Amino acid sequence: VVRLISEEALALVVLLALIFQLFYMNKAIERVEKAVSRLKEDIEALERKKVDKEVHLQDVSGWRWEIQRLEERMEKFFDRLTELIQLLKEK
Repeated sequence: VVRLISEEALALVVLLALIFQLFYMNKAIERVEKAVSRLKEDIEALERKKVDKEVHLQDVSGWRWEIQRLEERMEKFFDRLTELIQLLKEK
């Protein structure tokens, strides 16, 4: 009878140890899941910044093109204005 009780007690101790281990494994898994979630959020934020940066670079490129186009038009305008001034001086 004493041996049966100690075997039952041993089984109970092993069961409690397994439950305790499962509890801590579950907590560790939750911490890992939180870390992975934070990493995913960080990656999404970086991708948004990358997209924002790419959009910004496209905007800057568009502005540069627009400025270049305006400079060319101004050059043509001043060339034409110079020609007209010369024509007026000749008359």
